Amino acid sequence: MIQALSPLAVTLAALGLGVANLTPKSASGDDHRANYRGKSLGRKATKPSPVPAARSAPVTRSSPVPSPIAVNPVAPVAAAVPVEIWNLWYTVTLGGSTKHMYFNEKFVKKDGKVQYSYLAYKAEEGYLNEEQLGAFALDRSDLVPLFYNFRSSYRSTETKIDGTVQNQPKGFLLRIRVNKGGSDLPVIQVQLPPRTFFSAMAAPWLSYRIQSMKPGQTVQFFAAIEDHLDSEFKPQGGAFRLESPDAVAKSIPGGGHRLSLSFKGIVSTWWVDRRGALFRMETPELKMVIERTTEELAKKFLDD
Repeated sequence: MIQALSPLAVTLAALGLGVANLTPKSASGDDHRANYRGKSLGRKATKPSPVPAARSAPVTRSSPVPSPIAVNPVAPVAAAVPVEIWNLWYTVTLGGSTKHMYFNEKFVKKDGKVQYSYLAYKAEEGYLNEEQLGAFALDRSDLVPLFYNFRSSYRSTETKIDGTVQNQPKGFLLRIRVNKGGSDLPVIQVQLPPRTFFSAMAAPWLSYRIQSMKPGQTVQFFAAIEDHLDSEFKPQGGAFRLESPDAVAKSIPGGGHRLSLSFKGIVSTWWVDRRGALFRMETPELKMVIERTTEELAKKFLDD
C-alpha cells in the first residue's frame, strides 16, 4: 500500500499518513464520490481541528488555477486577512495506468504564519479512503514548524496525531500525541535538527528559494514526517537539486523549473512553476506520476 501526505511524502512508499474510510452517497446524492464502487464501513473520517481565524476571515486569492499563473511574492507578508498563495489539485497514477488517488493542497499566509492543508481521496483495497492534515509554520524562509493536526481512519481503526513544537534552550522540540483506536499512546518527544520543516510543506519551503537557485545548485533539508510513528517521527534528510529546464519545464504557463529530489534513498523529478508549486512529479522507483489538474477533473479521476 502506497501512502501519501504531500508531493514530498507521496514519494516514499513507507511514509504513511493512513486513510479514512468514507461512505459514498447514494446515486441520487450530489457528492462526487457517489459512483464509486468500492466497499464502505458506513462512517466518515474525522476531520482536522479547524482554525477559526483562518476560516472565518475572507481569503484573498492568487491567480486562478490552472493558468495563467501569476507569481506571488514569497517573502514574509504579515497579512491581516488570509492570503491564499495557491490552491491546487493533483492526480496520482501508478504503473502507468492505475488511477490511485487525487488530492488538494492549499498554502495560505496570515499574521506572520503560513498554513498548509491537505485533503486526499484514494482508491485502495476496494475502499474510497480519505486523509487530512493541517500544518502551521512561521512565515520565514526556513518555515520554522509550529504545530500540526492529522486525522485518519482505516477500516475500524481511527488515528489522531497532534504535534506541537516547543522552542527550548537546546533547540526545537517536537512533542507528538497519538491516539490510535481510542487509546492514547505515550507522548513522543523529538529534537529537531536545524533546517527542519514539516514534510507536507516541501513545496512552500521550496517557494522561498527557487528564484535564487542556480542550475546545479543543491539545497539540503530535514523533514519531520507527520505520521511516521514507526520511526518515532525522527526527521529525515533530503536535498533538492536544480536541473537545467527541459521541455516540460518550458511548457509550464509563466515558465517553470526542473529539480531532482533525493529523500531517504528515493529519487524523483519535480517540475514546479515559478512560485515553486508542483506541476508534475515522476518517481521511477515507485512507478508513480503526480500531475496537476483542475478541481473538476480531479474529482472525476476515480469514477472509472
